[in-house]
Amino acid sequence: MARRRLLALASRLYGRPQATQPWRRPPPRFLSSAASGTLDHLKSPPFARPAARNPASYPWDRFGGGQKRTMFIQTQSTPNPQSLMFYPGKPVMEIGSSDFPNARTAMTSPLAKSLFAIDGVTRVFFGSDFVTVTKSEETSWDCLKPEVFAAIMDFYSSGQPLFLDSNAAASMDTAIHEELLKCFLNVLIQSCMCTGW
Repeated sequence: MARRRLLALASRLYGRPQATQPWRRPPPRFLSSAASGTLDHLKSPPFARPAARNPASYPWDRFGGGQKRTMFIQTQSTPNPQSLMFYPGKPVMEIGSSDFPNARTAMTSPLAKSLFAIDGVTRVFFGSDFVTVTKSEETSWDCLKPEVFAAIMDFYSSGQPLFLDSNAAASMDTAIHEELLKCFLNVLIQSCMCTGW
């Protein structure tokens, strides 16, 4: 009963009659033994599939839909089993290359910074059309690859530059140090107050 009411409300909301709702599948047609005559009088063969639905007509797409990622990233192994090359299909570095041996050196690049935020990444290298990621020995590529794919796709869809200018990078680095210092002092003060020092 509630389902019928919901469908009636949805049909009024979208301005379609209830019989032509795209999400409602018609009941299957079965041939009974009592059927007489040929199948010529039927408009469609038995077990006919409903017409393909237009994805744009799905009711949930009217509310904005979801973000579609259309980037295809290829991978290539390297002589080092802990490193893997990711080819995003777009240029990475226009001139030269860049190496980030640790997270501290990655503060100037949003992409390198987001890759180092993934647990298990130990080194990042940018080439002309690839990004090489090196992992720790205890981390598996099966767990790491989807996160690296997501970080690269998010970077390219954001439209950020590959490198920040030195002033912006320095201010971000200083802000991070200030937050760490505040957190450390807060913990130190609370522990001193608890012990009555």
